[in-house]
Amino acid sequence: MKRSEGVVNLVRQWIDSGTLAPGAKAPSVRQMSRIAGCSMSTVHQAYGLLESAGVFVAMPRSGFYLDDAAGRTHNGGVHEGASSGPAREISISELTLRLFASWSNSEIQQFGAIYASTDLFPVDEVNRHFRRILRNPKGAKGADTASSTQGDPALREAIARRYVEHGIALSPHDIVLTAGGMHALNLCINILTKPGDIVLIESPGMFPVFTALEHRGLRAIEIPYSSQHGLDPDQFEYLTAQHDIRACILMPTHQFPTGISTPESAVRRIVQTARRKNLPIIENGGYMDLQYGKICAPTFKRFDESGLVLQIGSFSNTLAPGYGIGWLLPGRFQEKIMQMKFASNLISGGIFQRAVADYMQSGNFNRHLRNLRAKLHDRMEYGVALMEKYFPPACKVRKPSGGFMCWVEGPPNFDSVAACRQALTRGVGLPPGPVFSAREGFRNYVGLNLSFPWTAEAEARLKAVGELIREHS
Repeated sequence: MKRSEGVVNLVRQWIDSGTLAPGAKAPSVRQMSRIAGCSMSTVHQAYGLLESAGVFVAMPRSGFYLDDAAGRTHNGGVHEGASSGPAREISISELTLRLFASWSNSEIQQFGAIYASTDLFPVDEVNRHFRRILRNPKGAKGADTASSTQGDPALREAIARRYVEHGIALSPHDIVLTAGGMHALNLCINILTKPGDIVLIESPGMFPVFTALEHRGLRAIEIPYSSQHGLDPDQFEYLTAQHDIRACILMPTHQFPTGISTPESAVRRIVQTARRKNLPIIENGGYMDLQYGKICAPTFKRFDESGLVLQIGSFSNTLAPGYGIGWLLPGRFQEKIMQMKFASNLISGGIFQRAVADYMQSGNFNRHLRNLRAKLHDRMEYGVALMEKYFPPACKVRKPSGGFMCWVEGPPNFDSVAACRQALTRGVGLPPGPVFSAREGFRNYVGLNLSFPWTAEAEARLKAVGELIREHS
């Protein structure tokens, strides 16, 4: 394929997804050159082809614009009831809800689960601390276990110390504890947006985020998350210039579902652009402690000098999802967050937060994290090797930098939705690509949770996934 054809295809993808709306200005030739990774002469050639096809209209001394008639009947059309612009309303599909329901079924292989395998967590050890606190709550380090709206002081202090590893200096006062990561996300969304606002989200992205956006009545603009390079700062700048975006929800570190981290240079540029535009970024930092190597991947919060990054953290994938403990670094929005939390969750703290604080103060958490990272890496390596053995040769898999999710591109004609429906009947939870996208794209992709022990049964079920890919291609 010629390079100019690649630029043309990229523009058509933006039209199909609604990223470029009728009448919108296209990226400048220089911008597109950076986005597509080609020369400006190649972009000139591609734009000429698009103009000849009636897709673009050239305006002297202004640039290229999408023709008013273009894109109005594109395949990935706006959901019924949405505005005619590029932002689309969020709708949770029946298939996604079935996947949620399947997580409680122990007989199903949970390749679609959003949490890591529970055998990785020191549940018994944390529970011993819990029982110790129950027996003698006044003997625990710190304040009264009833705690406060901001959360247990001892746990906030322990979390602040953990951030040293990520190059971020915090005090316990900078942290607000929440009832899990989703609670933190909803707090952020509620103070930053109102129904009908536009939010920038990743594609593919974490599908529980779509639930939060739908409940708030928000619309979404998608920015591609490359399974090779992560987020593109040029595309971020372009999209935030073209649309009235009120907030961004992004995950630059071991992103779900690709497992890929955005390079530091791109992370810095995105934070700089957000600061220049006074645009808040809600950063999902849920997997930032799950790197495979010794070096932590860069986060937005690390380079946030203006307090515009609200970073969400959680113990769901480091200690266990059942404890329901998360936290938030609200930056300049701390007062609004505290007001919202006071109204919805007056007292936050208590025995579970104190037990986790007691466990972290014992010094065992760092040792556990090292073991957790090593096991996740080994299981991912083994799973990728099995896919190379059992999946069709046309499948493309890129090893993640951390976490437990692997993003798999099937053959071009692979119907992942049909495969997912059939997989459930065979005892396999297989999340298809469209559930990771507000526009229901990625039809030939699947996301796989590879954190579970590789028993003979688990291997057989992954082999069955390979057979499903063949059957539905």
